[in-house]
Amino acid sequence: MIFPEGHRTSSGQLLPFKKLPFHLAKEAGTPIIALTIRGMFQINNKTSLRINPGTVTMHFGEEIGKEEIRRLTTSELRDLAQARIRRAFEEEIPTKKRCC
Repeated sequence: MIFPEGHRTSSGQLLPFKKLPFHLAKEAGTPIIALTIRGMFQINNKTSLRINPGTVTMHFGEEIGKEEIRRLTTSELRDLAQARIRRAFEEEIPTKKRCC
């Protein structure tokens, strides 16, 4: 797992992605699964040492396959992954509630 932003956000907003993770994926020839994690900023943000109760949701996006990775430039691959994560980050994703 690689966090393509390079560091934690201090505002809760999605940051620009770095190119290195996508360069590594191209070199390795491995598919990419865009994983969106929502709710972590509210639980443990960069500006505080306090950990708050809350809910974290994870959304596993559609795979970016080997053929697509080979065809795209590193910048195009980065932009595609960021667009998919941004879309999932901003959408209302249905969640399953678990009860104790």
